[in-house]
Amino acid sequence: MARAPKQITLSYDEIYIDGPRRPITEAAVARLVESIGKIGLLNPPTVRAVDYLNDPIDGELHGAYVLVAGRHRVEACKRLGIENIECSLVDVDATGARMMEIAENLDRSELTALERDEHVAEWIVLANKKEGVSSELGTKLSSRGRDGEGRPEGGVNAAARELGIKKTDAHSAKQVAGLSDEAKAVAKESGLDDNRSVPLKAAKSDDGVAFLRAEHERREAEKNRKEVEKLNRDTNGVIALTVADEFAEWIMDRTDLHELPTNISWIQGSKQKDVIASLRKRAA
Repeated sequence: MARAPKQITLSYDEIYIDGPRRPITEAAVARLVESIGKIGLLNPPTVRAVDYLNDPIDGELHGAYVLVAGRHRVEACKRLGIENIECSLVDVDATGARMMEIAENLDRSELTALERDEHVAEWIVLANKKEGVSSELGTKLSSRGRDGEGRPEGGVNAAARELGIKKTDAHSAKQVAGLSDEAKAVAKESGLDDNRSVPLKAAKSDDGVAFLRAEHERREAEKNRKEVEKLNRDTNGVIALTVADEFAEWIMDRTDLHELPTNISWIQGSKQKDVIASLRKRAA
């Protein structure tokens, strides 16, 4: 059974944010500011202790608490003026920390379909490389991470179980994450990065970039076609109303008011095509 993480109180300046991370989402921070301001910090950020870091900006750091997960919560606490932040201290290495961060992002962050697949694929790679983790990761890749014969569990199987996804989804995530950087850029620019099926089809195609560009053009053409159809329907509706107004005015100019109810009854009880046919017959 996994041991509960130790709780530790740190100031904002004591929490070190290491390496590149996803940009802060202002909307998410705003929601947390409101929530924490009302009910407090219910889910503490997670940190790990390191003996030594060589930061390109801060230089050498001896003894530091590195953020594992919860950057938005830390930022929200900072904006609320909370000087001391309660954190969960876990005993993991850099690889285990990244796996925990990915797992939390998949559970809490607003990710596109492409971003989710990239996260899952990275988790699988790390799981395949990692032979064991400490108790704060529970039994993810240790005792439960091995089959009955003691062989290490594959990353795909571990991802399916630990991240709560299907094995087929894990395999698909690896395929999508394998797209070239150019193909991923095309998917993001064309808004196809949040449609799981399209990047997956692109990954299975001979040329992912060409497939995504063609799919984007096809969807744009279909969008334009529907817009034209709607415009035509709206235009036809306006024309029909205009003709109806003109016809009504024509009748009013030629009809006594006491005869109008009778004419309206005739129009209501007849079909347009029958009236037209009768008019043509009399005009012949």
